[in-house]
Amino acid sequence: MISKFRIPPDAAGGPASGPARSLLFVAMVIATAAFLAVVATDLVDPAGRLDAAPGSALGFAADFGLFLALFATGAAVLPAFFDVARVWERSTPESERNARHDDGSVFGLLGFGDGDGDGGCGDGD
Repeated sequence: MISKFRIPPDAAGGPASGPARSLLFVAMVIATAAFLAVVATDLVDPAGRLDAAPGSALGFAADFGLFLALFATGAAVLPAFFDVARVWERSTPESERNARHDDGSVFGLLGFGDGDGDGGCGDGD
């Protein structure tokens, strides 16, 4: 079956993996996973469900255990979502048009650009 989206040649090996991932990408995944784990732990409130005081050892263990489980799950799953978003952004016609005109946005800083390093300069557009 022919896909209507064209995969750029630099993505032929698949999404960025291993050393190709920047430190900023890893920091973004960790920050997002921690944020989601904190919010979900506050919403679920395992210490309250166990009728344990939040300052007690049981309440702390319940809260911290749920936080660690949610953080580990988020840290394992979120890179795949970010890789899909990166590949999708690179494969759209808008990204090819925007790659020619470097606007210095935060998306280029996070690695959502074309990665050729020329910044869109010198192509005559």
